[in-house]
Amino acid sequence: MVRGLMADLDEELPELSFDGPGDYRLRVHARGRDTAIDLAPDDITEWYLIQE
Repeated sequence: MVRGLMADLDEELPELSFDGPGDYRLRVHARGRDTAIDLAPDDITEWYLIQE
């Protein structure tokens, strides 16, 4: 199950379970997390990549 940390997700996620129910391994990469630590930026500053 994928959930947003502080709120609901803004958009629908793609299908992640291509082979049906079971265990999966995911690699999650984030960049830009240190760009606006104490601010509420108007532009997107964080990017994420999720790989199966």
